[in-house]
Amino acid sequence: WDHGRRDRFGFSLAPPLVPVVGGLQQGARPPGSRRVPRLGDEVEWIAWNCRSFSAKKGAELATVCAEVSPGFVALSEVHRLCTAAMVPLQANYDGFWAVRSGRQGGGVGLLVNRKRYLTQQLPRPESLAPFLEIVAVQLHPRNEETSSFTVVAVYIPPTSVEQPVPAAAVAAGVSDIVGWCSPAILVGDWNARHLSWDPLTPSSVASGAPARGDKLFPAITTEDYRVEAPDEPTYAPPRNATPDEPAIDGGSVLDFAVVHGSYAHSQVTVVP
Repeated sequence: WDHGRRDRFGFSLAPPLVPVVGGLQQGARPPGSRRVPRLGDEVEWIAWNCRSFSAKKGAELATVCAEVSPGFVALSEVHRLCTAAMVPLQANYDGFWAVRSGRQGGGVGLLVNRKRYLTQQLPRPESLAPFLEIVAVQLHPRNEETSSFTVVAVYIPPTSVEQPVPAAAVAAGVSDIVGWCSPAILVGDWNARHLSWDPLTPSSVASGAPARGDKLFPAITTEDYRVEAPDEPTYAPPRNATPDEPAIDGGSVLDFAVVHGSYAHSQVTVVP
């Protein structure tokens, strides 16, 4: 949608295959599919790196949500709270935000369909490193036959000389998140590449994304969790690449979900 990126994608998760610890059950389905008649079987969701959640983008997202009626929308790089952006969405969605203070960029948001869910935002653990930008919300389906589940919207900025983000620290922090709110769905922009979810990952690249992916992979592919990612790039670099955003193989998969093993496998759709 923005800045040469294609960071909107959806997932289709079938009902849980086995009972979940604590009775939590979850599922999801991609944008563009028909509305689900029964809650608890599947639920649409959308994830989008919006690179500033403006009034214009809020209106565009509201149009998509009116067609798809997703259960939730995970936003990354919202930059700041924009009241105007929520105006066309606030009739049906509750917004939860975690934005930076004192510096520009980053930030995450989670919009939850209030017709489907009651919500409870979880406090961020004080031990998490500041570069792990998250907002976590427990969703309680209004359908009493379906149990609650946790969704975590994630944004991890790329590393740079000015603001280094050590790959090992990212992996350790994500392990902490998984242990803190498991079982859950973690979805967003990880700025990490690995052959398991991005077949075109080079052995080295200026952004440090493969190094991060190598460290992150064992933290998010455990006995309890796996990665669900699309088969095509979620990031298409700008035509005029810069040192901050090099033209990497024409595209890469930086946006994906980390899903608890109690879900069946999903279908993932990238929408240009």
